[in-house]
Amino acid sequence: MRMPGIALLRRLAPIKPALSTKHREERLRLLATGLQNFGLALFLGVVVLPAFSASTITPFRTRFLAFVVAGMAESLAFILLRYTPSPPGP
Repeated sequence: MRMPGIALLRRLAPIKPALSTKHREERLRLLATGLQNFGLALFLGVVVLPAFSASTITPFRTRFLAFVVAGMAESLAFILLRYTPSPPGP
């Protein structure tokens, strides 16, 4: 089954292959940063912010699931960052 949204995205922003190891490292860092931002936003939006608002009560299952998914996103980001070599020291 073809998804028209993915075909449109590929036409608008085609994914080019990495030309060098530097490009690959930057793509891994970009993906890791996106995963960290996703995990932090999910954790703050579902777990932390409802604690400051008396009008909304988030069920425990929803908070626990958000906590687990945010933790998985952060773990995956750290795993990706382990595969990028660190710059040489002074």
